[in-house]
Amino acid sequence: MAEYDAAPKNEKGAILRRERLYHSHVKEWRAARDAGALEKLVDKRTSPARPKKSAAETENEKLRRQVERLEKPWPGPPARRTMGSWASTTRTRATSPNRRGRCSARPAPGR
Repeated sequence: MAEYDAAPKNEKGAILRRERLYHSHVKEWRAARDAGALEKLVDKRTSPARPKKSAAETENEKLRRQVERLEKPWPGPPARRTMGSWASTTRTRATSPNRRGRCSARPAPGR
């Protein structure tokens, strides 16, 4: 807003176009500024009220999370499929495979 207010009258439109704003935005911001609302706005991520963590503290937190993840008990390998589970899936088919793994409904390749 300071740039817009300081600009000569013929350059104000260029500033609005460059920033992709409308004059109504400037009017609203002026009204908020005059009402004292802008002083209450604080960027919570970078405000001086929130102390910034040092690089060592950030690294320590990262390593603690990694240690917690690695210390969890391992659930073990995934469950193996047994012959019973394989057989139950083949029963739903029209034909079941013979001992060589071929279905009797289709001829063997090359024969």
